[in-house]
Amino acid sequence: MAELPDLGYYSVITHAADVDKTAGFYCGLGFDIAGFNIPGQLRTVVQGHNLIAFFDSYEKLDLNFRGPDIPVLASELTALGFEIAVAHGSTLAWDEDKMIYAHQLPDNDVARGIREKYPDILECGDFTVYDPDGLALYFNTNPGERETFEDSHASPVFPNGVSPVPVRLPLDDLVIRLDVVDPEVSASFYRRLGFSAKVIKAGTLLRYTRGGTQMPRPGSPPLLLQASAQTGAEIAFLCQDVDAARTSLEHVGIIVKGSPPAFSDLDAREIQLISADS
Repeated sequence: MAELPDLGYYSVITHAADVDKTAGFYCGLGFDIAGFNIPGQLRTVVQGHNLIAFFDSYEKLDLNFRGPDIPVLASELTALGFEIAVAHGSTLAWDEDKMIYAHQLPDNDVARGIREKYPDILECGDFTVYDPDGLALYFNTNPGERETFEDSHASPVFPNGVSPVPVRLPLDDLVIRLDVVDPEVSASFYRRLGFSAKVIKAGTLLRYTRGGTQMPRPGSPPLLLQASAQTGAEIAFLCQDVDAARTSLEHVGIIVKGSPPAFSDLDAREIQLISADS
C-alpha cells in the first residue's frame, strides 16, 4: 500500500451572520476568543482542543486543512486518485509534462513580496477536494506560516499554535456531524485519506490519524457519519455524559430539547449533544 501523505491539521470553518455576537455566544459556552481574528469578519473560538472559525463570508461548513506543502500535496492526492478542484484565485497550475501541480505566482505586489522573501519555497496556493456528499476539504498554507506548522508537526499540541483553553463546561469533543447517503462509501473515502473508522451507536466515527498511522492528531475534530436522505454537515459535541452536558448548558440559560438533545445558536444551527457510547 502506498504511503499516505500528511494532510496537516484541519479545523472547522463555518458561517456567522454576525461573527462578534456568535463568538460571544460560544464564549458563554466556555469557549475563549483566540487565534487569528478580524472583528466583524472572522472570529476564532477555542475550548480545550476544540476550535471553530466563524466567517461572515461563508455560507456553509468546510474543513480547512493547513500545514502541508500545497503543490506537493495536490500532486500526491492526484496520484492516489483524488479529484482536485482548484479554487478561485489559486496560484496552482497543473504541469502536464511533469504530471504535478506547480506554484505559479501572479505578477502583483503580493507575489513579488513572496518571491523576494521566500525565493526557494514559493508554495502559495490552495485547492479543494470534495467528499462523496459534497463537503469541501479546503487545503491552503501560505509560505509565511511554514515554520509555525513545522514546529507544530514536530510537537503537535494544537493547530495554528493556539494554546489549549481549559474546558469549563463538560461538552467534551467537538465533532463534525455529516449526513451522508451511504456511510460505507463515505467511510471508504476518508480511510483513503488516512482516517480511522469506528462504528458507535450514533454512527461511524472517523478520526484523522497522521497519514495512516494509528495516532489521532490532537486538535483535529472527529467526523461522525450518519445515514440520511439529505446531505449536510454541522458541528455537534460528542459527550461522555450527555446528561451532565445538558445540565451545564441549562444552568447558563441555554434551552436544550429533542432527541438526541440539541440547542440552537445565534445562526439557527442545531447543535446536537451526541453520546460517545460505543
